[in-house]
Amino acid sequence: MSALPRTNDPILYYTQRGWHVFPIHTRRPDGTCDCGKPGCTQIAKHPRTASGLKDASKEPGVIA
Repeated sequence: MSALPRTNDPILYYTQRGWHVFPIHTRRPDGTCDCGKPGCTQIAKHPRTASGLKDASKEPGVIA
């Protein structure tokens, strides 16, 4: 097995290893979730897409 190139990009790191990645919401600087739902209790821990994990990909171009 050949060594993978070093990268500081976590997405590239995961995809190089064949891991699937899916988009999640992120925490805003003020501590709220960027989903925009008032009182969100899943801050930065829920999918951005309607299909959630089913939208996961290991293709960097799709993820970008």
